[in-house]
Amino acid sequence: MLISRTDIALYREIARGVRQDKINPYIDDAEALDLKPLLGNSLFYDLVKNAATKKYTDLLESKEFDVNGITYKHVGLIKILAIFSDARYKLFGSMTDTSFSLVEKNYEGSTPVSQASKSSYYKLNQQIATQYFADVALFLDNNKTDYPLWKQGCGSRPIGTFRISKIT
Repeated sequence: MLISRTDIALYREIARGVRQDKINPYIDDAEALDLKPLLGNSLFYDLVKNAATKKYTDLLESKEFDVNGITYKHVGLIKILAIFSDARYKLFGSMTDTSFSLVEKNYEGSTPVSQASKSSYYKLNQQIATQYFADVALFLDNNKTDYPLWKQGCGSRPIGTFRISKIT
């Protein structure tokens, strides 16, 4: 895994009592379902295998870079993954599997957040993370010699878009 619960807590509010093993499935999903399509398979798997190298530190952490004399900055894949993971956790994480059924904990004096609100939070944060990724893509596009596994335009597909076609 590229991030931990601690990384998520740097960028989004998450309860102190949330255990690492509880949030790990959402981090795994964010890596495989959100980040991998943006980076492409080859770059993603190389990043996972070699995350500790300087080359990938420049992607994982915030970095300033120049393009045609203009200084840009990307927030880093750690923040992007933290936002993706948090969105997934907030949408699905309140459910607990018991021997009787799937339940959602509710405490006296509290009001559960509606599924519609959770879905809106999820979609908004997916869009935020994708927008942050645009600067990472710009960094990759301008450093192709350092990242030969990056294919320009690979991460240009917005998350959550699909096409419906009529079946005749």
